[in-house]
Amino acid sequence: MRVRSQPIAAFGASCARTGLAAIAAFAAVGCRQIVGFDEPRAHDAGAQVTTEACGLPYGTAACASCAEAGCCSESMACTTEATCAPHEACVGKCSGDPTCRTQCEVDHGSGTSTQVSALSACLAAHCEQACGLTCGGFWAVPPAAAASCETCLTSKPDACGSWRACASSADCDAVVRCVLACGPYGDCLEACARAHPASASMASAGLQSSCGASSCGLGADWSCVGHLNPNGPRPKASATTFTNRVVDYANSSMGRPGVDVSICTASDCTPPVAGPAQTDADGLVTLQIPMTNPADGFVGYVQATSPEIVPTLLYWGHPLSEARFDGSQQVWGDWSMQVLTPAEAQSYWSALNIPWDTTRGTLAVGVSDCRHYVAPEVDVTIDPNDLQIDVYRSTGPGSFITYA
Repeated sequence: MRVRSQPIAAFGASCARTGLAAIAAFAAVGCRQIVGFDEPRAHDAGAQVTTEACGLPYGTAACASCAEAGCCSESMACTTEATCAPHEACVGKCSGDPTCRTQCEVDHGSGTSTQVSALSACLAAHCEQACGLTCGGFWAVPPAAAASCETCLTSKPDACGSWRACASSADCDAVVRCVLACGPYGDCLEACARAHPASASMASAGLQSSCGASSCGLGADWSCVGHLNPNGPRPKASATTFTNRVVDYANSSMGRPGVDVSICTASDCTPPVAGPAQTDADGLVTLQIPMTNPADGFVGYVQATSPEIVPTLLYWGHPLSEARFDGSQQVWGDWSMQVLTPAEAQSYWSALNIPWDTTRGTLAVGVSDCRHYVAPEVDVTIDPNDLQIDVYRSTGPGSFITYA
């Protein structure tokens, strides 16, 4: 049957409306040929329905057909990229199964591939049902939690909508993949948010949706333990431009001016490697941190002192390697430096019914998992032989541990 230049939508409607058995047998083939699919006709001897399209496998004929109709250019671009091709070859064979898809992220990490993000977002936007991509195709969760996460998302429209909104945006998809490729390096997280300013907040909202840790395993992924590069990231510049904000502990929206901030090595601050420099009226300060170890980046901490506050140290817990680290943005994690006045410190300890010993220090530890989510119910230990250490545990999220 040859069809002239008749609008596709109109022809599809006429095919759907036909009630003749003889025509119905060929309606699906005829309609698919109109939109350019080259699947074999049903009456051809030995014909098989293809599950591949535009150079990649898509698991089912329906998904392949949709990909060919709406995402062919993205699919073809993916086949030429060394990261995208094996990643999508793995994902395509999953036929939408969430455990399989999330395992592909572990086995074939997509990193910061723009081709992966472009194709993934296109499929989420145009082929969610055809390809079985629940809520746009969530993949940033541990494989062991994928099934329970899918159940939760399908029962909570708000959470599903947040995931779908991010998955359908190539830029939002890219910032999530960027974050997961960072490993435990906080300045890399901030760089990801800075590289995608329009989508960083949307990505955070999707990942912190109402399913979260309860069903999606966020905060419980320890797959990176024992598998990190022991040498750390390679510095991207000879120095890091470090910006941070010193805020009041009781009111984190209030910056503290006139605080002396210094950058110290991991073991010493006499003298500091940068500073001291005073915070401005908004509590902001900027310092240039030289890369003292060109192989591993800078490892150290921030020191804040002032007659009005309790001296405070902030450890990043990771080497700095980016050319810029702006901890004042707080888009992905809070890197601001919270300080207390002596009166606030006294009130804090009194609320816990613990006497404040001004001759001793206090150590507060926050824990996150391999995907940078706050990790609850984690035990933090230090030298048990030091009899001068008293241990107090709070019940807040992230296993916030206080030692005095």
